[in-house]
Amino acid sequence: MLLLTVLSSLPAARASRVLGETRRVLRPGGLILVYEPRMPNVANRETRLVRRVELERDSRLEASVALTLLPALARRLGQLTPRLYPALAACPALLTHRLSSYRRDALVRREAR
Repeated sequence: MLLLTVLSSLPAARASRVLGETRRVLRPGGLILVYEPRMPNVANRETRLVRRVELERDSRLEASVALTLLPALARRLGQLTPRLYPALAACPALLTHRLSSYRRDALVRREAR
């Protein structure tokens, strides 16, 4: 299952319920990928920041990685993209989104404890 900027478009309480329901219906061996902003979007006040702690609230987060170079910067690289993008993407402060994962097998093991 894939949630692309879904949680940041919902109020926090509703987003928590959506994530919980997504986990509940995930088949054994399944994977949930959640792609959300990791910094406020001043250009879109209709979205909210989803903090990592919100994704980790119930300790079921399997992995989380920052990615997506600041789009306004990435668009300006032009022909230098192949050389500059990797170096700029290595700077966490320039990464605007987070990809987090939940695997059904990990959920079952943790619930069995």
